[in-house]
Amino acid sequence: MPDLVVNFLKGDKVDSNTDYRDALPVNMYAVERELFGVKGYMLQEPGLTLHGTGLGRDRGGFWSSRFKRHYRVSGQKFIEVAADGAATDLGDIPGGLQATIDESFNNVAIVADGRLYMYNPDAGLRQITDPDLGAPKDIAWIDNYFFLTDGENLYHSTIADETAFEPLDFATSEFAPDETLGVIKTRDNRVIAFNRFTGEYFQNDATDNFSFSRLAGRAWEVGVVGTHAKCKMESIIYFVGSYKSTGFSVYAASEGLPQPIATREIEQVLGEYSVFELQNIRVEGRVEDQYRTLIIHLPRHTLKCNVNLLTWSILKSNLQGDEVYRAINGVFDERVGKWIYGDKFNGNIGILDESVATHYGELAECLLFTPYYYIDSASIDQIEIETIPGFTTTNDAQVFCSMTQEGVQYTQEFIMDYGNYADYQNRFIKRRIGYVRNYFSLKLRVASRSRVAFSLGRVTYG
Repeated sequence: MPDLVVNFLKGDKVDSNTDYRDALPVNMYAVERELFGVKGYMLQEPGLTLHGTGLGRDRGGFWSSRFKRHYRVSGQKFIEVAADGAATDLGDIPGGLQATIDESFNNVAIVADGRLYMYNPDAGLRQITDPDLGAPKDIAWIDNYFFLTDGENLYHSTIADETAFEPLDFATSEFAPDETLGVIKTRDNRVIAFNRFTGEYFQNDATDNFSFSRLAGRAWEVGVVGTHAKCKMESIIYFVGSYKSTGFSVYAASEGLPQPIATREIEQVLGEYSVFELQNIRVEGRVEDQYRTLIIHLPRHTLKCNVNLLTWSILKSNLQGDEVYRAINGVFDERVGKWIYGDKFNGNIGILDESVATHYGELAECLLFTPYYYIDSASIDQIEIETIPGFTTTNDAQVFCSMTQEGVQYTQEFIMDYGNYADYQNRFIKRRIGYVRNYFSLKLRVASRSRVAFSLGRVTYG
């Protein structure tokens, strides 16, 4: 009987608009490695274990390379997170929106809900109330200046006092009349003014009054959708935005014009939202194991992109339904050697933990889909999937498998045991699946306290 090799790196589905769509994996991601004749395998997302407890829903995290400390805006408080997870209240930061945090040689600066705060261990936390400050939206530190925008103006602190602002040290991004939503420092020590439909570069020329000059010929005609819909990961800037006459996409900018990295499926997910829903989204990055990971926190989805492979997946934190992924604002704490995350819903401060699959002890569902495979009027006699058995710490690692022949309705699930602890020879196999008229696709559903991995599958039919 013939064998058909199936992979889980990409899945297929159909929707009610008579369209073929990508079936994105949920809480699983692709790892590039030549294995069993295929290009990679699927690995379950690391879990979350409690590291400490903050003082409310997380609004921003920052590792200070100057002070060697981990800071967060937690609820309406600015806190320091110790290496053991203990949280120290450093002062009040009212509001509820996402904050931007940056630092100079002297201070950690926080912009939150239209106000600017600065902190250092000697002076403590204080709000900057200079009459020329206005209501800032975003901040970046460059060349001993704090560089800000209030949505219309660009301005910076004085060179003599980074807590002071002069009424003539102002300019605007004039490439187009759209609103300026954010600023970010580039790898070559320049500033990008992120506007709604455009982007413009500025460099420090030490001119009178406003010290920065725009760079002719370096403007973009694509902009960001919100202040926190951008991040810099290594030397590349990623953002969610659009041209003036297009839908939303995800872009990467290093040299030259930003290039889209979103697939058609991701653009369709973004297309489910209005601009008002996307204004407060958060984009963040994480680099580990040679992979650059982009995480996009949307109101009803959390999207993850392995930028090296340009593969996308969905993150979530519940067993049934589509609750969004709860971890946000990751900080690599050098003292711990781990990624530490805040929480969208409460004061949890968690470690990204590769030893578990649970989120603070609760199960989180995983889903995997295969592409459509064509077999003409045949019976599937056996499915065998390559796994890594024997390392589960609990015996609850069961996989629920089902099949579809039209991309809409799935068969009743059958249960396959992933394998028990120390059972390294377990074969992940199921026989007598059923008859297929022309094509089929498989779905795997997992809820386990231990992480699982899946490589290729072999389908025997006849």
